[in-house]
Amino acid sequence: MELPKRKQIRCPYIDYAKTGVYFITFSALERRNYFWMHPDKKYTSPDEIEFNSIGITVKDVLLKISEHYPYTALDHYVIMPDHVHLLLRYLPPEEGEAAPRKDITVLASQIKGVITKRIGQSVWQKSFFDHVIRNDRDYLETVRYIHENPIRWYFKYHG
Repeated sequence: MELPKRKQIRCPYIDYAKTGVYFITFSALERRNYFWMHPDKKYTSPDEIEFNSIGITVKDVLLKISEHYPYTALDHYVIMPDHVHLLLRYLPPEEGEAAPRKDITVLASQIKGVITKRIGQSVWQKSFFDHVIRNDRDYLETVRYIHENPIRWYFKYHG
């Protein structure tokens, strides 16, 4: 019996380890609130969000990405009740140096794995969503999306 082919979720002609900016989304299992202390509160920006212990762990891991992954910067992020958005930048290496960085798929799996290990349970759906940022307009729209996400969340559920 032949198994069904899985849908290819990464663009086959893009090098996901090269210099660039990547928008990544991790979703929580069953889209449950694993991260916010008060999911019904009206937050107007990511800086206002009150996290529960798992959310605090997620934030701690995200803020240390550049310490553990050379030539990688976390430009923007938001931790929502049931998902996390990251805007990651792969920086060019110094002249004459190689950029020892991981493919974005490996990096995403490792970030989720570190969080899972620290909290002692998996809270993640399999895989993740990614989008390669193509230009300045795309970048600015993604930043706006990340920063407006908490207020959109509130109005989605509270009209």
